[in-house]
Amino acid sequence: MWHEHELGDYPSVGVYFDYDAPWDFIHRCESELERFDSGVSWTDIQPQEEYDDDFEEENSDTADVPQEPTLEFSENFDLQFEIDRYFNNTSIAASAQPVAAILMGGVATGKTTMRNQRFATGYVLIDAVDIFLGLSRGAVLDFPNGLEEQMNTVGVAVAKRALVERRNIVTEIIGADFEPTTMLIESLKAVGYKVELMAITCDLEESMRRNMCRDDDAISAYYAEPYQRSWIIDACHEITGAQPIIPPDAAR
Repeated sequence: MWHEHELGDYPSVGVYFDYDAPWDFIHRCESELERFDSGVSWTDIQPQEEYDDDFEEENSDTADVPQEPTLEFSENFDLQFEIDRYFNNTSIAASAQPVAAILMGGVATGKTTMRNQRFATGYVLIDAVDIFLGLSRGAVLDFPNGLEEQMNTVGVAVAKRALVERRNIVTEIIGADFEPTTMLIESLKAVGYKVELMAITCDLEESMRRNMCRDDDAISAYYAEPYQRSWIIDACHEITGAQPIIPPDAAR
């Protein structure tokens, strides 16, 4: 927002919410804003009215084409920052056995909504979509676009650090494939985690409606699951030094 003042115009950023303040989100925004402040002069930002005028003059055939990340973005990639933003003291397990919350359900059944309501604090989020959106810096890109390598680098590091430090974690999966899902659960158990599996369901017609109405940044766990599942399993494998074996009764 731009404000007019007798001493000059100035911008401000605000967060609006209907219920409890989303402090985790706000703190992350503050961190991003500090990085923005250190690299961009606010006075160089084009006011909204001028931006809208320029946007209308663009060719409509090219305006909707997703843009590849630029070389400048790649050079500004800060791995440590991307990892650290998922960690705070609330995720440290209160007991000797940390918890792995796995939200499982079909497409658009409400997994992310449940995660935001119940697991916004106290857990390290291991989620390819969240990492991808952070790396996209607000650009509308097809998942995983040209960010797969950086996304994997961050995801592997977050999963490994979370498990080594015995922190509570939360992730989302569809869970349609039995063997990979069982491998995920057994891998976490092998490194001493208590696995809490939550099945999220909703009416089929409602889930179809939600899926059709997705925003550009609402990427389904259908695409993200293979990434975060492999990050967690590989981290468990690295800790134990051996691939966990699926129990014969589970394999059947």
